[in-house]
Amino acid sequence: MAELALGIVGVVPVVLGAITAYKHVTVKVKLFRHSFKEVKRMYKILRTQRQVFSNECLLWLEFVINDSDVASAMASDPGHEGWNDPRLDSTFQSRLKDNYEPWLEVTKEIAEAVHSIENHLEALATKG
Repeated sequence: MAELALGIVGVVPVVLGAITAYKHVTVKVKLFRHSFKEVKRMYKILRTQRQVFSNECLLWLEFVINDSDVASAMASDPGHEGWNDPRLDSTFQSRLKDNYEPWLEVTKEIAEAVHSIENHLEALATKG
């Protein structure tokens, strides 16, 4: 059943959600970093992890769509028209083969973790 749900969700909303969430979290952490020493440390870690995730997305996109210019544009712009290509998810599945499901699960977990961090930061902002 989980495989069916992951297949329905597809890669596009998961990757776009994670990219967007990383951007939102980074903005929120920037607001707090001047006030809290620990938040400054967390911001550095988050910024590094965001770049690692962004680099990984670029590598996967280059592998899947086989066009480094388009992949680079898509990785840096969640609004890029390439994300709307209805063949993108099936291309990911075709190119990644048996690695597709594990890759999608990990990407989904990253997106959920970033959304969780974002929610915690939002709660911290409303308390402070």
